[in-house]
Order: sequence, then C-alpha cells, then structure tokens
Amino acid sequence: MFRPSVAALLTLTLAILPKTAQACAVCFADPDSAQGKALNAAVWTLMGTTTVMLTGVGAFIASIIIRTRAAAKEDTQNA
Repeated sequence: MFRPSVAALLTLTLAILPKTAQACAVCFADPDSAQGKALNAAVWTLMGTTTVMLTGVGAFIASIIIRTRAAAKEDTQNA
C-alpha cells in the first residue's frame, strides 16, 4: 500500500492552495516598499559576508601551498 510522505502532502496542499504558496515580498510585492528594500539589503549583506569569508579561506589555502612549495624547494637545495 502506498503511504504518502509529509513532503508529498505538503506539496499537494500548496499546489491546491496557490495563494498560500506565494513567495516573499522581494518576488511578489512592491520592490520599493520598506520590506522589499530591507530584504534586498539583507541578501546583499549575506552575500558580501559569504564572499569575504570564502576569499579569506582561499587566501589561507594559497598561503599554505606557497609556504609548502618554498619549504620543499629549500629542502631539495640543502640536501
């Protein structure tokens, strides 16, 4: 016997009631409203934070690679 999952029931419910399934204010409301502007600012802030953090991680990995190669080159010259 088929037992529908919670996700399937939720999807079916949202498909039957499309008014309930509307997206956030950024997609369906006035983009010049206070809520739309605040959501846009929040999204840009989160994207900026993520970019800065990933850039820092990449720079750290690059510095480890550079130091490892320099140490290996120094070891081969001294040997």
